[in-house]
Amino acid sequence: MLLRALAAGGLAVIAGFATPAQAAYSGIYFDLGDGTDTYEESTSGPVADSETHYYDIGSSHQYAAASFEQQTLRARTGLTQYGSEPRGSWITVDTDAEYSKEIVVPDAPFGPPGTLASMPLALRFDGHALASGGFFADGRSLSTVDTYFDFTVVDLDDLVCTEGCRPRELVAFGLRGYVSFDSGFGAAGRESVASYYWRAVEGGVTVDEDSYDFSSNEPGIKGAGETRYSVDSGQLNLDVVSRVGHRLRFEASLDVFVQSLSINGWSNVEGDFGQTFDADLLLPGGGAIAGETLGVFTPEPVPLPGAIGLLGAALLPLARRVRRLA
Repeated sequence: MLLRALAAGGLAVIAGFATPAQAAYSGIYFDLGDGTDTYEESTSGPVADSETHYYDIGSSHQYAAASFEQQTLRARTGLTQYGSEPRGSWITVDTDAEYSKEIVVPDAPFGPPGTLASMPLALRFDGHALASGGFFADGRSLSTVDTYFDFTVVDLDDLVCTEGCRPRELVAFGLRGYVSFDSGFGAAGRESVASYYWRAVEGGVTVDEDSYDFSSNEPGIKGAGETRYSVDSGQLNLDVVSRVGHRLRFEASLDVFVQSLSINGWSNVEGDFGQTFDADLLLPGGGAIAGETLGVFTPEPVPLPGAIGLLGAALLPLARRVRRLA
């Protein structure tokens, strides 16, 4: 139940950013615990898609959208489970949205190459996570949501060389979130856990942050229940400070991983970050920079799935995939 730790000294920057394979891409990834996965990527515009799967023990739904042009990410992952098998059944679902792009700091209105340039960046992140469940007879219900979000802007032409060289990180924002509900676990009864932590960094200094921690253990008290959290950073205004002619690299990724274990039980679990992250980089007097499309990419709304279909075969427990870096 430990959150993935934030990298020491700020949000991590991958050294490979300095030699990108593509100048820009938008990508989404859907993964199921039975090994089924799909991936969409575009180097010319935004991408969006959704999937719904049905099993004899429940159903899952996924939705994601990504746009490097508007710097927009959306992700929603959920599942509902009715597990009557005494040996228990797992469902795991993973949704990942990401983008990457480069822009060049323009000469107008700053001046000739090498001139110091400061550009305002506005961003916002919000969403919520829910885990609920219950059991029949002497069963157990366990459901969790893990959320990982990272956004960084680095200067590819300004290297920091200590133990090796890497691009200088100009601004960053990250969130780690976790929520779980466990009912019927022996003498422990019911246990609820919810936590998140986000941080905004500018020039290597934390300029804003927030956290939430909740934990409740009710020994001997079993039955249905739920736990949840909601997060909203509000609009954050940061400054990207670089020099005219320098290449800036933007990287963002949002990963929502949901799982449920049921032994004669049921669960309803969802990580909803469907209106989650938007960012705009502006010139000091307003207006767009080449490579930046102001506004929010808003794909067609995707309805949540209806009643549970009792189809397919039960899933076996599978380890979470490890996504390869682009």
